[in-house]
Formats: sequence, C-alpha cells, structure tokens
Amino acid sequence: MQDKPDDHRLFLVSIGVVLFSILAVMTFILNISQIAFYFFAILAIALGFYLSRSLSNEGKAQKPERRKGR
Repeated sequence: MQDKPDDHRLFLVSIGVVLFSILAVMTFILNISQIAFYFFAILAIALGFYLSRSLSNEGKAQKPERRKGR
C-alpha cells in the first residue's frame, strides 16, 4: 500500500503536537518563561485541532455511501 502525501504531512503534525506539548510541560516545570510556556501550549493545541480536523475529514472522504436495501 502506497502512502499518500497527506499521510506524511499528518505524521509530521502529530510529531509536532507531541514535541510542543513536551516543551510546554518542561517550560512550566522548570519555570523558564511564562511567555514560552503559553507559546508552546497554544501551538500544541492549534496543531492538535488541525490534526483532528484533518483526520476527521479524511475519514469522511474514504467512507463509501451505503445504499439501503429492501
């Protein structure tokens, strides 16, 4: 099965969500900068919403419509 270009992009976005979430937690724990914490947290949340919306739309596009039989 050949991967679509969107699969590669969505995989990179999911890695970004994890990376920015870890950075947000680390900046919070280490109390480095409050601005950096909010930046990483908002970026992780935004990427998460983008990822969930993209996966939801992809699932709808792949489902064939079912016909009701008698």
